[in-house]
Amino acid sequence: ERAIALGCAEEHAHRLVYAQDHRGGGPDQATPIGVTCRLCHRAECAARSAPPIGRQILPDDFRRTLAPFGFSDA
Repeated sequence: ERAIALGCAEEHAHRLVYAQDHRGGGPDQATPIGVTCRLCHRAECAARSAPPIGRQILPDDFRRTLAPFGFSDA
């Protein structure tokens, strides 16, 4: 598996394909990211690949959410 993180100054963001609709809204519109899914506790993350350390995946065949799966609270 590979992961690539790409960052740049805001004035250059329009050149990135994932920021093409970016209108320079500033830090309040930025999506917070963590260093790894295993250390991040944001439940509603579309890019999540693993639950946080110490939490179990909670499969749900009846609901669809932004995140690919849910995880236990503790």
